[in-house]
Amino acid sequence: MSFRTMVNTTDILSSQGFPAKIWQFLRHIWSGLSLLTQFMILVAVTVLFISAISNKAIKQIAATSLIESSLEVEQAMARSLVLPVLGQQPLVGDLENEVETMLRNVVTRHLNPRYINKIKLWGVDGRLLFDSDQEYVAADTLDPTVQRVLEGETVIVSNDTELHENITNNVSGDLVYEVYMPLLSLDGKLIAVLEAYCSSDLLASRIQATLKKIDQMRFGVLFLGMLLLAALVFYAQKHIQRQENQLLASMRATENLAQRNRELLKQSEDIRRRSSEANEHLLNHIGAELHDGPIQLLSIAALYRGQADIERLDNPLQEKAQHLFQKALQELRNISIGLILPELEDASLCEAVCKAVEAVKQDWDMTIELEISPTDCHLPLPQLVVAYRVVYEALNNAWKHGTSSASKVTLSISSRQFDIKVFNLVTPSACQVANEAPEIRKFPHYSVGMIGMQKRVQGIGGILRVVETDGGVLVHVTAPILEPDALEIDLGGT
Repeated sequence: MSFRTMVNTTDILSSQGFPAKIWQFLRHIWSGLSLLTQFMILVAVTVLFISAISNKAIKQIAATSLIESSLEVEQAMARSLVLPVLGQQPLVGDLENEVETMLRNVVTRHLNPRYINKIKLWGVDGRLLFDSDQEYVAADTLDPTVQRVLEGETVIVSNDTELHENITNNVSGDLVYEVYMPLLSLDGKLIAVLEAYCSSDLLASRIQATLKKIDQMRFGVLFLGMLLLAALVFYAQKHIQRQENQLLASMRATENLAQRNRELLKQSEDIRRRSSEANEHLLNHIGAELHDGPIQLLSIAALYRGQADIERLDNPLQEKAQHLFQKALQELRNISIGLILPELEDASLCEAVCKAVEAVKQDWDMTIELEISPTDCHLPLPQLVVAYRVVYEALNNAWKHGTSSASKVTLSISSRQFDIKVFNLVTPSACQVANEAPEIRKFPHYSVGMIGMQKRVQGIGGILRVVETDGGVLVHVTAPILEPDALEIDLGGT
């Protein structure tokens, strides 16, 4: 037992009551054992318990069976020695001295006291005629068991030393049986009743020695079987342990791979967000350059042109050129304003969509129906930028290509994603239906702004669908809702 196990055991014993302490202590020791040790202990206890019960039953059965067989042999031996002395006539009254002497010689010379301690002879009238331990017997001595033998029954009983008739018996041994047997003549007549005191101590000792050898052989076989079983369990435990180690190694490898995939996914998201952020910075820069460069120059040119043509205002071509000049200037201004984002840092999703709609209304005289979700959410800045750009670009395309000035913007928000739908009636040739960027590129006349919109939506993990429905075009964006800090990007080192 290790020092840590001893410390834990001490803590367990000192924290609970005594019975609970013992139980917890045993459980603690048991849980510290290996699978092989636990299994072998259970098998050993079970086998020993079953063996103890079976051995006791086997010994009892064997002893009883062998003693009965031994008593039958001793009966036959006693009959063969006593019958020739008694003759063929029933015994009634006292024995002749010659017969009594012959009986004592038989007991002395031919009977082994380790098997037959003594004999008694009863007459057919139920009276005691001979006792090998006594010179003289009382003529009126009677035994109820003799009456059963006179009726033809052989009776075997254990010697009860507390009975009056057995108090003076000189018998040896702890296990002595009284065998009452009838003695019959050759013609089948009852001559007398012979009572033999048979000792089973020697037989019992032999039985014990035999059973001991059997137990030794059984223990040897059991021990060998336990060793083989232990080897089998040990091999199985090693095999299971090896498979467990392989499984743990595989799980660790899978976990490392998953961690690596998460890191790669995070890096991919970071790169995608940096690209989107850089794109927005570039668009803002282009918008500022357009405003400070071409728009300023066009404004100055328009001013000079207006001053130069003051005397020829009645020329219709000049008026048409001036109108187109002003329209181009207005479109450049709108493009510049559209490229430069409004302040979206602290805005919610609904506020970003509303700002895009208001910006389009300021640029164009459009009637826009706005349907906003009753619930709102705060998103990372890249997602807000994409939502703003999608609505702004879709409404600009609706103004340029639509057959009606009316459009509808719908924003719905669920627990996991948000959906933006922009619908407007357009001519069939104004826009092609596409769901993926490669398909959009098949149509050279398709809006370049729509392709950029597709890439922006993909950059935040969303899906852009442009479908023709009900005589118009529906721009539908579906994107996941991320935590506000999930797309934080450090652009300082890029």
